[in-house]
Amino acid sequence: MKSGASPEEIAETISVAILMGGGPSVVYGIEAFQAVQQYLKEGVE
Repeated sequence: MKSGASPEEIAETISVAILMGGGPSVVYGIEAFQAVQQYLKEGVE
């Protein structure tokens, strides 16, 4: 987010990683998305 990426752009990047990486990417993609949500919830900018 500090680099200017929106939450939607991050979600799209995670989606592409899942499409290209298969099964294990789903687990890490979910963790990454949860980290983004937590980051936004805490209001860190």
